[in-house]
Amino acid sequence: MLKNSIHRVSQAMDNVKIHNKLIILFICCVMIPIVTTNCALYYIVSKKAEVERITEMKNVQQRLKYNISTVFEAAESVANQFKKDKVLNDFLNTRYADNMEYYESYSALMRDNAFSYYYQSESVYKISLFTNNKTVTRSSSFYPLSDIVNEEWYLNAVAKNSNDCTLQVYFNNPIIKNPYEAWTNRKISIFTQLDSFGAIKKFLKVDISYTDLEQLVFNEKSVQDILIVDDGKILFDTRHGRLEGKPFEQFVPVDEHLLKEEETMKVLGDEWKIIIISERKHFFDNFIDNRALLCLTILINLIIPSTAIMLIGNSIKDRVRITESYIKKLKDGKYKRIDCYEGKDEIGSLISSYNLMVLRIQELVEVVLKGNAERQKLIISKKEAELQALQSQVNPHFMFNTLESIRMKSLLNGEEETATIIGTLALHMRRTIGWGDDFTTIGEEIEFLKGYLEIQKYRFGDRLDYSIHVQQVCEQYRIPKFSILTFVENACIHGIEKKSDGGRIDVIIMEEVDHLIIEIMDNGVGIKEEALNRINLLIKTASIEKVKEGNSIGIINSYLRLKMYYHEVVEFQIESKYNEGTEVYMVLPCNKDVLEGMG
Repeated sequence: MLKNSIHRVSQAMDNVKIHNKLIILFICCVMIPIVTTNCALYYIVSKKAEVERITEMKNVQQRLKYNISTVFEAAESVANQFKKDKVLNDFLNTRYADNMEYYESYSALMRDNAFSYYYQSESVYKISLFTNNKTVTRSSSFYPLSDIVNEEWYLNAVAKNSNDCTLQVYFNNPIIKNPYEAWTNRKISIFTQLDSFGAIKKFLKVDISYTDLEQLVFNEKSVQDILIVDDGKILFDTRHGRLEGKPFEQFVPVDEHLLKEEETMKVLGDEWKIIIISERKHFFDNFIDNRALLCLTILINLIIPSTAIMLIGNSIKDRVRITESYIKKLKDGKYKRIDCYEGKDEIGSLISSYNLMVLRIQELVEVVLKGNAERQKLIISKKEAELQALQSQVNPHFMFNTLESIRMKSLLNGEEETATIIGTLALHMRRTIGWGDDFTTIGEEIEFLKGYLEIQKYRFGDRLDYSIHVQQVCEQYRIPKFSILTFVENACIHGIEKKSDGGRIDVIIMEEVDHLIIEIMDNGVGIKEEALNRINLLIKTASIEKVKEGNSIGIINSYLRLKMYYHEVVEFQIESKYNEGTEVYMVLPCNKDVLEGMG
């Protein structure tokens, strides 16, 4: 049964493509072992690290609990000693006749060192005694009770109506109201009432050094942060640095993704929470702590897949390498058969197909190349014929219009100057008839244009005025001949000639962001909307056949030439308003390379 199953699986694998075989190999020999072992290791190492971190956090809590308790026990002991001090109580209960009597008693109290004896605790920052005995003068430790009767912490303490020591935690306003409050803004104090004597009230306030307590907390900070909270109020927080000058903030529960340990402790009846929080240890940190296990895992993950891949790879790499080398030769146009043992697997089939392909390519190369060469010749011949057709339309069109203009002027005026203008015209005729190079520089085109306009100015007289503005950098750019002249000619014949009072023609040529901008404007009779729409339609559908039909020959001819020479990278617009004038706007590439292939 097992043998048959293996045989069926082997036969099935024979039909699996190499790509899929390698995927199966990778999944079975690499992915499954790596994922399984790494997940197991990660779980074990992470749990171990987390337990260690929690243990350390609990140790920090116990140390803090012990140190804080020690501070408050010492401070409470000082407060209790003051309550029992008969000399001090007698001093506060006595009503003095004058300041001299008070000073003598005060000096005796200080001489006996009874007061300073209780100041030896390092945890006590300041001791303050308050009384309503008005004969006791304010000094460094004695204050009138009226200084604190309106303070919130005092009202809270009195409201408890307890003779025992109570803990008062509050924030003092930065604007110091009382001199004894000037040492810090955050207060942690032990407050208690001394023995009463008639109407005389006496209270003791032992201020514990907030900075010393904060230092105890910061001494325990390492990778974890520490918060101490009293009734929802954050007393200490290592996340935000020193807080002695900042108001108390309300506690907000920490993010659940953090490790957190919470411990409570009693401080003079108040319940403080010591909260330790820490980031969960990073994946790689856990592995560094378990280097031996990591090395073993890597070794197992490398040996098994590497062995399997090596055995399978050796069976295919030689033929694949040879096949690859021959395929690379195709880039250089070298079509050669692969001369090696093909085999019967997919690689063998690939080599056989490659050899067959090479034979077919060798047979087809000559046929395809010859066919392409012939088609290219036909295309070139067609383009040359189209250009020649366009050129044959431009030359007579321009010459005949010009000669007619001169003839009409001569017949009408009978002027002797006609001979001179005919001489100028002859120069332009030689240029027109001898087409030669299809291209000219803008500078040469403008010189030719000026000659034409002078001829037209001779005809129209004062009825024609013109201006030509060419940016100097544009003069060396090459354009097809008569690209500008055709539209200036149209402006003269169809725009200015039909206007009784004549008009003006303006030509502007400039460069803008690698493009050549050409504008020809006149204030002649313009073009009616219907005619303008017809011309725009002819431009949109322009072809050699349209030129042969004879409709708007000059415009269509010039537009087609520009499209051919610039490989259709041309923007061309005609705008006109009847009885106001016409504007022709062209945008051509400035890149000389565009014309090099055609010139």
